[in-house]
Amino acid sequence: MNDKEIITIFQRNLDDFKSDIKEDIRELKDDVKELRKESLNQCDNCKNASDLKVLSNKVEVIDNELSEYRMIKKYPKIVIGAFIVFALVSILQIYSYIGTIKRNYNYNQKMNQTEYVESVENIGYKSIIRE
Repeated sequence: MNDKEIITIFQRNLDDFKSDIKEDIRELKDDVKELRKESLNQCDNCKNASDLKVLSNKVEVIDNELSEYRMIKKYPKIVIGAFIVFALVSILQIYSYIGTIKRNYNYNQKMNQTEYVESVENIGYKSIIRE
């Protein structure tokens, strides 16, 4: 036997092996199709089919409710960016509110001092006018 004959014999064996594997795969696919049909028939015939339909509807409702969480999971950078912007805006608003409170407090102190001076001046004038 020379090398060519060995190669041809090996190729024949390999081709036979391939065809056997393809045939086995076809048989398995057919078996899977039959099992799927049987499982669907069993599900339709079982006593709890209505319960399964109710449960599938509930699962769909829950699935729709969780769509926001999926968005957060899918786009975490956008969500983190939104939280950072929200935090910065909140800090700026608090800072401006504190500044407003300080200005009002200073203004009230100045007004109280001015009223005190005016009241002292009025008392002085009245006492002079009465005499």
